[in-house]
Amino acid sequence: MLGEENIVSKVLSFIGDLVILNILFTLTCIPIITFGASFSSMLYVLLRKRNGRDEGIIKPYFRSFSANFILATLYQMAIMFLSIIILLARNALITKYNYTLVNAIAIFLALLIFIISLYFFASLVSFDLEIKQAHLHLTNAIKLGFGNILSSLIMAILTFMLIYFSIVDRQLLMLYFFLWSFIGFSLLAYFYTYFIMKSFNKLGFFKENKT
Repeated sequence: MLGEENIVSKVLSFIGDLVILNILFTLTCIPIITFGASFSSMLYVLLRKRNGRDEGIIKPYFRSFSANFILATLYQMAIMFLSIIILLARNALITKYNYTLVNAIAIFLALLIFIISLYFFASLVSFDLEIKQAHLHLTNAIKLGFGNILSSLIMAILTFMLIYFSIVDRQLLMLYFFLWSFIGFSLLAYFYTYFIMKSFNKLGFFKENKT
C-alpha cells in the first residue's frame, strides 16, 4: 500500500514539475526572440532529471537561461534568417518548377534545421564552451543528429505531426491550446531527452558535461 502511494506521489510530483516547467517556458518565450534560451533551459532541467540530478525547476531553469542566453539567441537569429530565406526561395520557385519537388526540398531542409537545432541546444546546455568555441556545439549537433538518424527522424516526424494536427484540427483547437499551454512543450521535451541521452551515451558524450 505504501509502495503504491509512493509511486502515485512520484507521478503527481513529476506531472507538477512538467506543468511548472511548461509555464516557465511559455512565459519566457513571449518575446519570441528568447525561444532559444527558453528551450535550452527546459532541456537543461529535463536532462538533469534524466541524469538523476533533480534540483527543482525554477532555479536551474533561470541559471541556464542566463548562462546560455547569448549563444542560444545568436543561434536562433541565424536559424530564423535561414528559415526566411528558405521560405522565400520556396515561394519564388514553386511557380516555376515542380510543386511536389520544391515542397519536398523545403520539407527536407526543415527536417535538417530541426534535427541540428535540437542537438545544438542539447550540446549548449551540456558542455561548458566559450563563445569563440561555439562552432563545436554545431559540430556536436551534426555528429549526434546524423550519428543517430533514426532517433532524430522519430523526434522530427512526431513534432511535425503534433504541430500539424494542432493547427488543422479546429474542432479540438481549445484542447490543443490547453495542453500546449500547461504541459505539452515540457512533455514533448522530456520525450526528446530520452533520445538525446541515448545518443550522447552512444557516442560517449556524457563523460564531462554540465548536466
